[in-house]
Amino acid sequence: NTLRNLTIVGNSAYSSGAGAYLKSGTGSLSHSTLTLNRSEFVGGAGAVMDNASYTIEQNTATENRTDNNGGGGALRISNTSTNLIGNTFAGNAAGTGGGGGVEILGGTVTMQNNTFSANRSNGDGGGLKMSNAQNAALNDNTFLDNSADAGGGLYISGTVTLNNNTIRNNTTAGGIGGG
Repeated sequence: NTLRNLTIVGNSAYSSGAGAYLKSGTGSLSHSTLTLNRSEFVGGAGAVMDNASYTIEQNTATENRTDNNGGGGALRISNTSTNLIGNTFAGNAAGTGGGGGVEILGGTVTMQNNTFSANRSNGDGGGLKMSNAQNAALNDNTFLDNSADAGGGLYISGTVTLNNNTIRNNTTAGGIGGG
């Protein structure tokens, strides 16, 4: 699956993947816009990648939202091998599932030159929530002005290497981990 130069706008779903749901495959999502998508529960209002191997590159995801216990306002990625390169996640929101911009559940992830700004979560990780990461690498990313209950900029568990990232002006409502 190669998805390129798409405009994914104004979609809604009761569960997840209002804009796109990509399951069990290999491919890419690039040079696309995901905005104003909404999911009620599980998450990933813009897109969901599940049990797949994807490169997500040069996309802009803004004002996507998951409600209730949903996570991953713009993207929800689970059990995948994923490369996120040069994307912008801004003004997205997640419910108590966490990850206002992006929620990653397991898998191997490489992230480089992404910007997470003004995202918010009613759970963990305003910009990014990464759980059970396996050898993840975050290089040269920016986390700016995000907010959450814990981990305003990012909330990470698992094996992760951080190199040359900018983490600035993120806040928490619960007072645990502003960065």
